[in-house]
Amino acid sequence: MCEEALLDVFRTSLNLGNPWRLTGLQLDEERQQWNLYVDFERGAKVRCPLCKQTNVAYEACARSRKYLNLLHWSTWIHASLPVFYCPNCQLDRVLMLPLWSGERFHAE
Repeated sequence: MCEEALLDVFRTSLNLGNPWRLTGLQLDEERQQWNLYVDFERGAKVRCPLCKQTNVAYEACARSRKYLNLLHWSTWIHASLPVFYCPNCQLDRVLMLPLWSGERFHAE
């Protein structure tokens, strides 16, 4: 199976919404592990999960977490997450992937 076809399988499985996108996939046969790479659209407008104000992401930070086993192998998601400042909350925030937070990500 070609890499693009596998990417499509994982894109469907993860069901990521805008501005998230699956950008890469690596198979570690020795560990029997999938490594999925997720990024977000730069300059994306994101909504604060607390006050719901729309803000622009100004940088990214990297995080990795184990996800469900997919196709019988452990799966790790390595994500570039948007960082934004919320003037209402007066805090810098990192917006988690909806897969990690249990909430759907809202993009404008």
